[in-house]
Amino acid sequence: MIELKVINSEIRDCKKCGTDVANFPQPGHFKGKILIILQNPAYPRSMSLTQRQIIGSKQTLEEFQEDYKNRIYKSYMGTFVSMMFDNWDDISITNIVKCPTFSNASPSQKICSNCQSYTFQQIEQLQPKLIICVGHLCKKVIFDWDKKNKYQKIAIRHYGFLQRSGISLTEYTASVKRDIEKKLNVANNNLSKFV
Repeated sequence: MIELKVINSEIRDCKKCGTDVANFPQPGHFKGKILIILQNPAYPRSMSLTQRQIIGSKQTLEEFQEDYKNRIYKSYMGTFVSMMFDNWDDISITNIVKCPTFSNASPSQKICSNCQSYTFQQIEQLQPKLIICVGHLCKKVIFDWDKKNKYQKIAIRHYGFLQRSGISLTEYTASVKRDIEKKLNVANNNLSKFV
């Protein structure tokens, strides 16, 4: 995982987008072999972005990533993930776009292009059993990149869309869990051929 640490350190130092984003790059949290990919980090809610940047600049990469995971865990996305998986140790999480966008707006094509090579490198280093793309943007970027289906992947609705549409989170996650189990069975069968 040394290479992944190098990539994540590069992400922390990235300034490609300049003032187009709130420059607070977040590599993600990497532990398990199920990779959840979100659109972009949201603004930290508990403190101002400036305060968060100051704290982040003083943290080691490991502390920074653990902080990211803890903030995800306490968010709506954390509730969503906890309904799908019993153990967070199985999970890695990152974003297509590594910095928060202003007002949490959808990122432009330019911003996506600046970031997505980092995400592709993270995937190649992690070699996940399954990639879960949350929302339309993630699905488009990852499915277009992995046209040869090297990785098992699934696209799911964004939790914000489910809330706005009045779709039951419990029913939806039950359906998604079944799809995830099928994909993981395929991934495990493929791996067993090489053991």
